[in-house]
Amino acid sequence: MAAEVDRCYAEVARAMEKLIEAFDQRVGELQKMGRDEEFIKSITQGANAMKDSCGIYLTWTRHYIAKLNESDDLEVDDEAKIVEK
Repeated sequence: MAAEVDRCYAEVARAMEKLIEAFDQRVGELQKMGRDEEFIKSITQGANAMKDSCGIYLTWTRHYIAKLNESDDLEVDDEAKIVEK
């Protein structure tokens, strides 16, 4: 199961990276098309926030994956939440 969690994490990380790249490319296209500079600034700020959010999400995900992979004293309770014994 640990391998499946790691595989899923890698897929999410790659998808986020591809999304950010596509977003950046689209902003570049809009700049070349002469879109309003205020619009470009707003979209760029949004893209930067998205990049930061992705980084935070992936950092916390790695943290909890590491906890899952290193801990033998975890169990699943009746509500399917992982809890420490």
